[in-house]
Amino acid sequence: QYITITMTEAQAQAETESSVVVDSERATALKDLGNQELQKGHFVPAIDYYSRGLEHDPDHAVLYSNRALAYLKIENYGLALTDAERALALDPRYAKAFYRRASAHLALNQYKL
Repeated sequence: QYITITMTEAQAQAETESSVVVDSERATALKDLGNQELQKGHFVPAIDYYSRGLEHDPDHAVLYSNRALAYLKIENYGLALTDAERALALDPRYAKAFYRRASAHLALNQYKL
């Protein structure tokens, strides 16, 4: 019975993931709007735009990294760390994501990893 439940959950997860329709243009447009809000110092609206962009393209490393920066600005270091790590999982060479991950670790007083 346990295996059946696990398989059913895994199948539901796979179905949910496959049902995401990627719209890179919309994601980029939302990223740009988020960047405008970030430059104005409006961090919460920026987070909202980045989050909405991720709904259109859940594998967009820049959206995660930019949202990590906005989370850093509002001192939500745990979520900043999570987003920076997700950005790095998607793009292991993304320098800004490394910097944002390190900034979050520093803010969380996590000096040793």
